[in-house]
Amino acid sequence: MAYDKMHLSVGSVRCANERRQYGALLMVSGIVAVLAPLASIVSAMNIDGLTGDYKDASTVTFWKYFGFFVLLFIGVTSVLTGFAETIHDAGNTRSTSWAILITQLAYIPYISDMVHVGKLATESGPVFWNELDASGAETSREMTSVDVKFIGAMGIMGVASYGFAFIGSIAFMQFSLYTFQTAIPEDRNSSYFAGRLSFYSLVLCAAGISQLMLGSYLLTNFDMEDGKLSGGYVFVGVYVVLYPAMSMVIGGLQVINGLWGFARSLDVAHGGPDDILFAFSMAFQWMAMLAVQIIVQMGLLPGAQLADVAAMVGAMMFGLCMMPPYLDYKMRNTLQDIPIDYYGCSDEYETEHALE
Repeated sequence: MAYDKMHLSVGSVRCANERRQYGALLMVSGIVAVLAPLASIVSAMNIDGLTGDYKDASTVTFWKYFGFFVLLFIGVTSVLTGFAETIHDAGNTRSTSWAILITQLAYIPYISDMVHVGKLATESGPVFWNELDASGAETSREMTSVDVKFIGAMGIMGVASYGFAFIGSIAFMQFSLYTFQTAIPEDRNSSYFAGRLSFYSLVLCAAGISQLMLGSYLLTNFDMEDGKLSGGYVFVGVYVVLYPAMSMVIGGLQVINGLWGFARSLDVAHGGPDDILFAFSMAFQWMAMLAVQIIVQMGLLPGAQLADVAAMVGAMMFGLCMMPPYLDYKMRNTLQDIPIDYYGCSDEYETEHALE
């Protein structure tokens, strides 16, 4: 940015701080994307190399595995782009543009997951059911085609919601950083953040509805023993359900926070620039999801059989929990009408390119 070769105005400092903020959040989101697929990549590898469906490009398994490497590549690219901007003030439109382009490949694994769940939902038998002792795949009652289709639909809805939030959080930071690098920060005003808050809040609400309905359906239609499903658990998309009531609690919390965030985006139910109650509620939701949705629901299964799934879901939920409170803060603390010289980016942009 050549800050040492120009006079730093108040606007220039604002611009630098915004760019570093987006760079830092991009770096954090990139680290999450790097860690998300590692367990799945490692668990599929062995001394004999990849075998079976992992080598067949006509299978969903192949594309899911390919998608893990796509996520890894996106994460590495985002970390490097964010690090250059945050630490070295060396970000530029070319590197950010490449990061944006690469990130668009991220929907490969999520589309593959949704296709995989959809294909299973068209099959007969208890395809989403797993016995705890791994002796078979029989439920305490016969699983009907209606059961399979409903559970599959909730799984697809969950994958879509988590995927949009996870990849959206990375893409949002990249596009915002690009906006400041090209000296048009006036586009990121209060109304812009309000619109994005409404979108991510509705995505959160959709995730909550899918988990709430899944838990409710299982609790109503399947036999229970000491609060958990009798003899097994359901695994579909990003959801592992051993205790349906726990899934309902987490889903309900997500729906409440999602509707609250949407109301705040409409300038309702918030207390002004210093109101952090929503952020505290979202932090509580994140910790509850980690504790209940992952550690309890997956951790109580025998043999740590879903450790790779736990790592992936734990990473994917970061964007779902981080974006609404972040956008809520930006909406309440950004001007509605930003003066052209408020950030000083135009002068900085011209000076930087003149020096080149």
